[in-house]
Formats: sequence, structure tokens, C-alpha cells
Amino acid sequence: MTPTVCVFDAGKTGCRAGLWVDGQQVGSGEAPGAVGITDPGGVEQALARMGQAHDTLDSAPPRRTLEVDVVVAGMAGLLSAPEHAPRLRAGLAQRFPRATVLVTSDAITSHVGALSGRPGVVLAAGTGVSVLAVADDGEFSLVDGYGYLLGDAGSGYAIGRAGLDQALRHADGRGGSAALLTRLVERWGDPRALARAAQGAANPAQVVASFARDVFAAADEGDLAALRICEDAARELAESVAAAVRVAHVEAPVAVATTGGLLNAGAVLTDPLDRHLGDLLPGAARRRADGDALRGGYVMALDPDLPHCRMLPGGEPRGDAFMTTQPRLEDELAALDTERSHPGVRLERLGIADLVAAQLDNDRVVSDAVEAAADQIAAALGTIVDRLRTGGRLLYMGAGTPGRLAVLDAAECLPTFGVGPDVVGAVIAGGDSALTQAAEGAEDDRDGGARDVRDAGVGAGDVVVGISASGRTPYVLGCVAAAREAGAATVGITNNPGTALAAAVDHPIEMLTGPEFVAGSTRLKAGTAQKRVLNMLSTIAMIQLGKVHGTSMVDVVATNEKLRVRARRIVVEATGASPEEADAALSAADGHAKTAIAALLLGLPATEARARLDAVGGLLGRIEGDAR
Repeated sequence: MTPTVCVFDAGKTGCRAGLWVDGQQVGSGEAPGAVGITDPGGVEQALARMGQAHDTLDSAPPRRTLEVDVVVAGMAGLLSAPEHAPRLRAGLAQRFPRATVLVTSDAITSHVGALSGRPGVVLAAGTGVSVLAVADDGEFSLVDGYGYLLGDAGSGYAIGRAGLDQALRHADGRGGSAALLTRLVERWGDPRALARAAQGAANPAQVVASFARDVFAAADEGDLAALRICEDAARELAESVAAAVRVAHVEAPVAVATTGGLLNAGAVLTDPLDRHLGDLLPGAARRRADGDALRGGYVMALDPDLPHCRMLPGGEPRGDAFMTTQPRLEDELAALDTERSHPGVRLERLGIADLVAAQLDNDRVVSDAVEAAADQIAAALGTIVDRLRTGGRLLYMGAGTPGRLAVLDAAECLPTFGVGPDVVGAVIAGGDSALTQAAEGAEDDRDGGARDVRDAGVGAGDVVVGISASGRTPYVLGCVAAAREAGAATVGITNNPGTALAAAVDHPIEMLTGPEFVAGSTRLKAGTAQKRVLNMLSTIAMIQLGKVHGTSMVDVVATNEKLRVRARRIVVEATGASPEEADAALSAADGHAKTAIAALLLGLPATEARARLDAVGGLLGRIEGDAR
């Protein structure tokens, strides 16, 4: 059976995703490029960009109904910095927990795609540049690909930088190119604004590389400085190809497949490139690539025995440096923001006052994290309210701390809003005993999550909210998978980006609270953020359902003296009645504040007032205009 494969091609210019089902590409998606893999936060941003590209996949059948079997990621710069592969692989394993995950360099996926897995030379030229040569015996060499700061000779960045240098030289009266200065001004205005734009950009290499197209246009118009830049770049690219051929001992005649957007520039770059290749490698010729890096990733997914799957710097094949079928749990956890430590912090050396101050400071991110997820929360609430209005249920499901928080929020809905578990309920992994005694092993039971959903009778009218700080808890993933199968709407609350839970639900709510005060103790910031969101989901849904009038909980169930006093105050404030009149109305309404208010406003007996409320869906505001 042909596997379902998702492939990513992640570079600085952009990130692409492709989806293959039954041997055919059925979808594609795109996202912005990421900073370099070795830059601070590079792995995290790469994972986020891959998540965005995956979320934009336009496929048939819809991607959320597909179980991906193999994930392949070609990441720019990874062949030169393989130490980042485990964290990248672990992050993808979170999002695709049941898939085989292969992580490699985009130079390798480009090579496989360009030559369909055959030996040869591939020149990948875009914002950066690299040349990968693979000989008949599997020996290989990588030339360049160091990144724009130190290498990538002849790349889009190098061409853009050379063009900008010529433009700025002319601006300063030191020669240079008037044509290139004109194009710079058309793009950015004041030349000094360009420096600010590049320095303040999330991806400065991409900003500079974007000027390469202006260099090509000026060269087409005959500008001598631009033509020299193209000539120099072509020579650099040809020299890189020749070096790769020598090191890998690729036999003549050499076919050079080219990939990447740079060589779409046309004759101003390709003509001198062909000339220099002919001088350095007699008989060498450029050829059209068979396919792109996405296609290369798909070929690797089908044939893990390709030598490309084992390539490392230095030409030594090593089994699983870039691929794995079972990511190690320690690597998977290491990729989670919520599992990280604050480097150098020694809490045990602080006094009580300093600890209080330190934890307060650490917790300040919670509000920002929840606020950043406001649009996601609102989208989830729209679905929740629609389902509740038509008789559906809101069901929270979690393991450990998230499960306990879920049970607490659901339990409070009865005394606060007069609704019980038939409207808002919660299930915790391990059952009720897990509320007071840790049953952390239950979180690993994916089948148990699915079983609890079935036992709860979840159906198409319900909403299931899965809660997991890591976004990888097997129990919760089992819950949302079974809920989807039952036709229920699904919401996922997480505290890490790009997780399996976020990918599995209709409405992800991602609150990025970062490392905990005590590393890994997600009952702290993550738990606080989760409780705040649960508060919003239940409270705002109940407001929309008419359980609040003004700011008063008019469906409060007066089960003790405090709540009876509160109900009396609510009725007095809503109607202007005396406390004695409020008590009488409440007595006639069996203690239900909303019915008592309606009876007093309409001058009707409690039974008739209750019928009027039922007719307008319990929305007290809709009968105020009928009041005498």
C-alpha cells in the first residue's frame, strides 16, 4: 500500500508543504521563510513555518481526515549543522505522532528531486546556494551552503548585496551604478531607510536577496555594473560546481541539474554560467531538473535505502542521523518550550522575598500569551455557542493537571449558571480517583482516551475540548481523534507551537507560555493560562445563552444561605423590588432568580413567566420591552 506522505521544503525565502496520497500529489501549502537553523530560535521558527505551510494545504480529501504515514523535511543549512536535526525531528514528531519522520537538508531533497535519486551534480541557487555532487559509488561532496554571512558565493543574497553596494557607492559619489541607485530609491526611498529596513527585518537575508531581481533587470538594460555582478556570480557558481565534482570524483561527462529561483533570471546569468562551466568542466552541460525538493522528499519517503538518506558532512554514511522511525522521547520533550529550564538559575539559593518576586516576574507572560490567542478563543467560542444552542454538550478532556482544571471549571457551571454535566462536563484520564491522587501513567493511554469519548456518548452535536500543555499527550490525542470520528467539533488547548493536538482539531488555541518557573511543572504558567481559557469558554458561552443579565448570574442555583442572599440582591437590582417582594418572588419561582425577575417585570405568576422565558430561549433581555 502506497503511504500518505507530507513533505516540507524549508528555506529562508519561503517554506512549502506537499501532500501525496496513493502516489499522487493532492495538495500544496506555503508559508514565509525562516531565519537560519543556527540562528537563535531558528529551530522553533522553522517548526512554526512548517506548521503554517501544513495548515494552508489545499487538498482533497481534506488533510484533517488523513493519517500521514511518512513526513520528510528538507531544511536549509542542516547538512552543515546536523546537531539541530534531533530537535527539528522531535518537533515534527509531536505534530505527526504516528508518522515516520525523516529530517534532512534541502540540498539533499533538491538533489533527489532533480535527478530522481540518481548520481550527479545539483546546483541549488536561491537566497543561498549549495552544490551537492553524488558519485556512482555513493561518495558525495557538499560545496558552500555555509549561510549568507560567510559563504553562499554567487547566491541571490550575494548578488543583491553586490547590487546594493554599487547603488550606495553612487549615492555617496564614489562611482557605482546610477541605474541600481534608481531602483533602490524606487523600492525603499531614502537609501538609509534600506539599512533600517534590513536591520529591523526578521529575515534580513531575504530583504537583501530581493534586490537580485533589480540587478538582473539592470543587466538586461545593459548596465555595466550589473553585468559585472552577474558575470562574477556565474563564475562563483561554476567554480563551486567544479569543486564538488573534483571532491566526489564524479566521472565525465557531467550533467548539472539546477534548482532554485535564482537561475530563472535568464540569459544575463545563465549564459556566463554555461561559459564558465564549459571552461572548468569540458563537456559539462546544464540540464532541466526532473523535479523539485518536494518531489525529492517524496522519493526519499518511498525509498529509505537511498544513499541520500544517510549523508553527513565528510562523506561518511551514518544510519539515522537524518532519519528515524521512532523519535526518542528525550528528543521529543527537549523540543517543548514548556520542558525547558532557565539557564543558570539556582532557585534554592534565593530567599523567600526573592522567590516571590522571581515567580511573579516569570508569570507575567501568561496574560500576553492568552491575549495573543484571543482570535483562536473567539473562533472556538463561535462553534461552542452554536452547538450548545442546538442541544449539544461542551465536554472537556485532559490528563493530570489539565484534567483537574477541566473538572473544576465544569463543576462550577452548575452553581454559577444552573447547568449540569448534561451541558458542560469533564473527563479526566484515570477517572475520578485521579482528581486527588496522581495517575500520570493514564496520559499515555491513547486508546483509553478514545474509549472515554465513546463511553461519554459523544455525538455530532457536541464539542470536545482537549487540553495538553505539551500538545502531544496520547490520551488527549485519542480523545479528539474519536470525537472527530463521531462528528463532534474539536478544540485543542496547548502551550507549545505547532503540536500534534493543534493539527488534529478544528480550533487550536495555542498559548505560548514558555519555560516554567520550575522546569516542566506545567501546573504553573501553562496551567494558569489553561484555567483562564476554560473560564472564558464556559463564561462567555453561558453569557451568549442568556445565563447572565447585566453582570449578574441570573440562573444561579441558591443552594446555601450565601447564594440565597445573592439571588435576592440580583432580583432587587434587576427589578427595583423590595427585599421582601424579591423573597416572595423567589419562593414562588423555586429559588430561580431569572424566573423571579421575569415574574416581577411582567406582573405574571411564576409559571407563566417561566413559559415566556422558554419561548425566547431564556434570554431575559428579550422580554424587558414587554414589562409593565
